Amino acid sequence: MITKKNLSALRLKFIFWFVFVGTASVTPFIGLYYKNVLRAPDGAPFIELIGVLLFVNPLFSLLSNPLIGILSDKFKIKDKLLFTCSVFLVVGAVFTVLPGFSSFYPGNLFLRFGFLALGVLFIGFFQSPIIPLLNTETLDFLHNNNLDRRNYGNYRVVGTLSWIVVTFIMGIVLHLFNDMIITLFFYAGGFCVVAFLAIKGMKAKLKPVKLPWHLLKGDRYFQKFLVFVFLQSMGLFSSFNFTSYFMDDLNVGLFFIGLSFAVAAFLEVPVMLKSRQIIHKFGYRKMIMAGTVILIIKLFLLFIFAPLRIAWLMVLAMSVHGLGFGLQNNGMIELIAEQAHKDLRATYMNLFNMVRMIAIAFGNLLNTYIIKFFDSTWMIFVNALVVSIAIFYFFLFVREKNFAERGG
Repeated sequence: MITKKNLSALRLKFIFWFVFVGTASVTPFIGLYYKNVLRAPDGAPFIELIGVLLFVNPLFSLLSNPLIGILSDKFKIKDKLLFTCSVFLVVGAVFTVLPGFSSFYPGNLFLRFGFLALGVLFIGFFQSPIIPLLNTETLDFLHNNNLDRRNYGNYRVVGTLSWIVVTFIMGIVLHLFNDMIITLFFYAGGFCVVAFLAIKGMKAKLKPVKLPWHLLKGDRYFQKFLVFVFLQSMGLFSSFNFTSYFMDDLNVGLFFIGLSFAVAAFLEVPVMLKSRQIIHKFGYRKMIMAGTVILIIKLFLLFIFAPLRIAWLMVLAMSVHGLGFGLQNNGMIELIAEQAHKDLRATYMNLFNMVRMIAIAFGNLLNTYIIKFFDSTWMIFVNALVVSIAIFYFFLFVREKNFAERGG
């Protein structure tokens, strides 16, 4: 018998799947898309303009994450917000895809950049809150149905599987057709389905609640954790945005680029499926530290293998990413879930994501200048050093918390 609880769980898993259909089709390849569309008169990639887009995009989270987090917590309208964000992401995809057509004002770099900037405005503002909303809805579902919140990974793993399938398919499709525009059609299609699924979860009435802001204000442990989030995101996730750019500079083909991003998520699957047992045995702090160290190793492997210019070595280096990210991400979600009061869960999630996105913005800008004055290989090395600094900070300052540091 299919119960209401089972249907709700299934809907959440479908949303995870199609959110990652959207993000996996574009995230690994957006740098390459900009590289193809924005070219200087001499045919070289206009790295300054690419850097502007990759810098500005995450900064919109400064506005969207706090706003949507507060609205979600106060009015309990996660699905309405998920629907709204998804619709505007499709609009953003339309603006972004137009300059990719060769017939769209060829030679008019300013106009093409303007349309890309409009796309960045919509995508930058409305994409950032999607995952925090979905994470919050998943934790709320587990809590409301008396399920262990450490089973979060059993839902998030669907997104991981989606990422593996979509990045692999995108690598094959791009290899066959050599047209980066295809990625944006997959992106728009994924979020069209998310918007439809979000409608199914909407509730008619708004029931505002009073938010316990004093808990967030006094949560020193969470505040110290956010400093670590900023440092490690600046190196880790900004380098992830430039990884396809880096591989393209090494003449790695689109098939192998797609394959490397698919393989990157393989080891995430067992971590997600066994997240409850891993958290129970090791705790979230050790998970975060172990995951971050593995991700640092990945960056150093990419740097070491770069001079060899062998595609399979890039795939090998990326293969450890899933293990590191799976441990780190599940550890972070558990930390936030433990710290946050139930009526501040979305706010905590969105603040966490906002700090991450700001860090990515500045990391993207730093990477642009490193590539301009050195090359993308040194960009990978510098990012590995930044994440190394982050893990030392975490080890020294984000210690096992005492009762007084508990936020809620």
